[in-house]
Amino acid sequence: MRKWISALMGLGFMVMVTGCSQQLDARAIYDAASEKSSQLTEMAMSTSTDMTMKQGEDSLGMTMDMNMRIKGMNTDSMEYIAEGSSTTLGQTIDMTMYYKDGYYYIDTAGQKIKYAMDVEAMTEQILQSTESSGVNSDYLTEITAEKDGENTLLTFTADASQMSQYVQDALSGMGSMGLGDISYDIKEASGQAVVNADGYFASTDMKMVIDMTANGETISVDMDTSVSYENPGQTVEITAPDLEGYTEIDISGMMTSGETAAE
Repeated sequence: MRKWISALMGLGFMVMVTGCSQQLDARAIYDAASEKSSQLTEMAMSTSTDMTMKQGEDSLGMTMDMNMRIKGMNTDSMEYIAEGSSTTLGQTIDMTMYYKDGYYYIDTAGQKIKYAMDVEAMTEQILQSTESSGVNSDYLTEITAEKDGENTLLTFTADASQMSQYVQDALSGMGSMGLGDISYDIKEASGQAVVNADGYFASTDMKMVIDMTANGETISVDMDTSVSYENPGQTVEITAPDLEGYTEIDISGMMTSGETAAE
C-alpha cells in the first residue's frame, strides 16, 4: 500500500476546490463567484483533506492540512507560502513551501531544497492547487442555491466522467513517480460552496469516490476536501521563513522526464 502514498498526496494537493429557473440562478451565482475569486491577486486559505484508500481487505488513511497565502499573483513580485502537514501510517510529515524572487523553497522530511522557477510556472502550479476546490460549472449536472443569512449556500453534483478527465489532465505529469501511468476513474463527486455577501467563495467542500489504476492494480479512494478562504478581497500579509541552509538543485531534466512520461 505504501507505493500509492505519493499519488495520494498529489491527488490531495490538487483536489485540496448544480431544476428550472432556480438552477439557472444557482449556476449564475456559482459562475460569478468563480470569476470574482479567480481575479484575486492576494489570497489566504486553509485546506483539509481526508483520504481513505482501499484495496481488497487492506485500507490506508491519509490526512493533509495546509495553510496558503499568496501576494502579487502572476507578477514579478509574487510571494507565496504554504505550511502544513500530512499524516499516514501513524507518521506526520511537516512541510513548508515558499516562493519569491524566482526561487521555490521546499522544506520537508528533514530536507531543504530550492530551485529556480519562473513566475508563470509558479502561478500555474498555485492555480492547480487552489482552483481544484472550485469545479468548472460545465461539469455540474445539478446545482441548487439557498440563502443562509448574508451568504448563499450552493449544493451540487458533478458529472463523474467529465471529472475523471479533469483529474487525469491535471495530474498527467505524475506518471513518472515510479507507478507508471495512473488512470483516475471518478465514481461519485458532489459538494457544497458558500458564497459570501461580497460575491466571493468563503468555503468549499468536495467529496469524491475515485478508482485509481496503475501497473494493473486498482484501488478505491474516498476523498473529502474542505477549503476555507480568509477574508477574500482583503490585503494578505506573509512572513517569510528562514531561507538559510537550502541546497539548490536543477529540476529542468526532471521536468523534461515527467513531460515525456505524461506524453
